[in-house]
Amino acid sequence: METTGLGLLGGGPFGVFVAVMALYLVAAVTPGPNLLATLRASLASGRGAGLAVVTGITLASMIWALASLLGISLVFAMAPWLYGLLLTLGALYLIWMGANLLYSAWRPTRAPVALPLRTRASGWWGVRHGLLVTLSNPKSAVFYSSLFAVSVPLDAPDALRVALVAAVGLVAFAWYGGMALLVSLPPFAQAYRRGERALTAVSGAIFLGFGIKLLSQRA
Repeated sequence: METTGLGLLGGGPFGVFVAVMALYLVAAVTPGPNLLATLRASLASGRGAGLAVVTGITLASMIWALASLLGISLVFAMAPWLYGLLLTLGALYLIWMGANLLYSAWRPTRAPVALPLRTRASGWWGVRHGLLVTLSNPKSAVFYSSLFAVSVPLDAPDALRVALVAAVGLVAFAWYGGMALLVSLPPFAQAYRRGERALTAVSGAIFLGFGIKLLSQRA
């Protein structure tokens, strides 16, 4: 079997699987928009809303993994404008979300904007929110396509590809879901209520700054 990149580690499909998932786990636990969206939803609207967002993040992560294994990096190389479009749309969504959060923190009477209280009765809103946060981040496309391009041999068995996509989903749901459950415990919820305005402002600034940074890369 032909091996390339990280496929040299471990000498077979199992070695490739372990190497890829080790790198993915490191990336998943690194704070970013996914974790921020999970924490925000769980603290503002409870564990149900948080887990709904986590479900969306998990689905989007699996979509990126599957797309990368199917050759998304090659598509971007052949049509750079597609990546540019993705970057622009993603940046605009993050800017919009950040601006809404900042406005939510500023106005005297408000309900959370990034994840409205109606999500308590509408899990689909949270799933959609998680999907958009992850799919709108063009760095996810770069990460997944780069990781799988250098890790998975071109002639890797289909079973390995399926296992990788499934494992990405499992790790994403376990990590972000665990964080959603943790911060929805009473001590965290009480602390959030005391500092809700400040946390909303900080979250908005982070999303806004990240979106502006992405947009500036497009200029």
